[in-house]
Amino acid sequence: MSSSGRGINCVPLTIAFRDQHFSLDLREASFPMGSVASSATHHVGVTLWSSAEGYELFMPRGFALSLWEGLVESAQQFGVEIS
Repeated sequence: MSSSGRGINCVPLTIAFRDQHFSLDLREASFPMGSVASSATHHVGVTLWSSAEGYELFMPRGFALSLWEGLVESAQQFGVEIS
């Protein structure tokens, strides 16, 4: 990852939240720890990494704040508090 990108740690996500944002099969059997994949959410290309801490989400720096705000707002529907 170059200095032009940012990362967000998305520790355990509810299945509904996860499925709403990513068009990937992120179940443990299909996306085990250590897996990396490219996807998009809110029309922004992202890279997902399944790490020991949860999902790491990498995106272009210019989209990081707006994507973060969108994820926080969306998480509230599912009772997930992101801080």
